[in-house]
Amino acid sequence: MGGTSGAVYSLIFTTAASALPNTEIKAVDWGRAWKSAINGVTKYSKAQPGDRTMLDALDPACMAFNEQLNHAEFNFVIKKTVDAAKLGCNLTKQMIPKAGRAAYVKQSKFLNDVDAGAFGVVIWISAIAEILMKG
Repeated sequence: MGGTSGAVYSLIFTTAASALPNTEIKAVDWGRAWKSAINGVTKYSKAQPGDRTMLDALDPACMAFNEQLNHAEFNFVIKKTVDAAKLGCNLTKQMIPKAGRAAYVKQSKFLNDVDAGAFGVVIWISAIAEILMKG
């Protein structure tokens, strides 16, 4: 990872936090906050899902979380969330970079690898999932 990922993470967590209620926070609130964070990134940057950035892991994971939340047992929801992040990350191998660091560095060096930002998202989503599934 590199480039402006620190600033993007600041935007993600600040936007998500501002979307959380001041009362008891439920899983559905986390899903809304997550979506709000993604919307914040797309609003203030040029990046969109499909541009070979961290959004390519973050967005499908968020969608999986929100889609499964009311239909499945929580550990299944978490597993599907991680699976979606991993799939989104792996798909970046086939994408042409349109935003993020990969868009302005020599591309031939990176086109066979996943996007570093997307891989970073998989790492921290997997770590959170592991903790949540332990209960």
